[in-house]
Amino acid sequence: MATLVLAGAGHAHLPILTNIPEFVRRGHCVTVIGADDFHYYSGMGPGLLSGDYRPEHTRFDVATLTRRGGGTFVRDRVTGIDPGTRKVHTENSGWIDYDVLSCNLGSSVCLPTGEFDKDRVFTVKPIENLDKFRRSVQATDRNLLVVGGGAAGAEIAANLGCWLSGSGHSAHVDLIAGNVFLADFPAGIRHRVERTLDALPVRLHAGERLAKLERGQAILESGLALPYDRALLATGVTPPLLFAEADLPTGQDGGLLVNRFLQAIDHPEIFGGGDCISFADRHLARVGVYAVRQGPVLLRNLLAALEGEQLTPFRPQNHFLLIFNLGRQQGLLRWHSLTWSGRIPFLIKDYIDRRFMQEYQRCGETNQPHSSS
Repeated sequence: MATLVLAGAGHAHLPILTNIPEFVRRGHCVTVIGADDFHYYSGMGPGLLSGDYRPEHTRFDVATLTRRGGGTFVRDRVTGIDPGTRKVHTENSGWIDYDVLSCNLGSSVCLPTGEFDKDRVFTVKPIENLDKFRRSVQATDRNLLVVGGGAAGAEIAANLGCWLSGSGHSAHVDLIAGNVFLADFPAGIRHRVERTLDALPVRLHAGERLAKLERGQAILESGLALPYDRALLATGVTPPLLFAEADLPTGQDGGLLVNRFLQAIDHPEIFGGGDCISFADRHLARVGVYAVRQGPVLLRNLLAALEGEQLTPFRPQNHFLLIFNLGRQQGLLRWHSLTWSGRIPFLIKDYIDRRFMQEYQRCGETNQPHSSS
């Protein structure tokens, strides 16, 4: 009997969670370590701000999913790995043994420098922070701040602006977008998003970078000071430090270095997926679609590693469908060179997201394995 430990219950681990009964049937023990009983789906996160979705629409009950499948769920935080003795350290539960380990620990947003009230400053990770941010906004708040000029910052500012204008709230949003707003996207995409923000109580500060955050004001590198009552940080994310601290091979950004089988370099008993990994042979953007696609490969490879079978390579697609949620049930779709804005792109995204959620939520309710094919 071998023991599989899943460190984290993110997108890449969902197929494993719904197939725990198969691991148990084959005689293996499965332990899942998660910081919370629920895992939130990042694709629906911005809709928490606009009110399109309620928290229960956007989350999986990973604790129940694990226990119903015959696994053990440990609500705790992973704080260390000892690859030599094959143990995972947790904040409150001590050391947990493994034969095979899979890490899906996500990433975190680095806090800026400066002295600020941490109860007024939120990060986009974990995703449930978006709901907490919205519920924290007071009627007396006038200045809301979003920091980050990527897709996440754009979606968050747009949905927050829609909620403010639709609720009659007198606050506005300042979006600090960095050197170039939506730098990884074509100019046509950027201009469409800018037009959307212009129609909302959102002030875009393109070409501006945050220098530091003080109590009640954001200081930009240009010297401009912006007042704020609440701030939401959607800047770049970094993997957890525990891989480097465990002397495991890491990429330049600290992510667990893996091969094409999602297997740690020099440690064949350790696997990983999602934001916490880096590939040895390629750079791959940290977007949710890749974590979701890694899930079925991880499922096959973890079973193979436990039973001495051949591994399956992960082959990321070169192109993937991207749809921005811009609030008010408006979307912006990009597929290759095609761009399409309006309500239909939002409805396409909404259908895809809800189908994905219902598929895994249904597995948790019925305890029926989810097909990985």
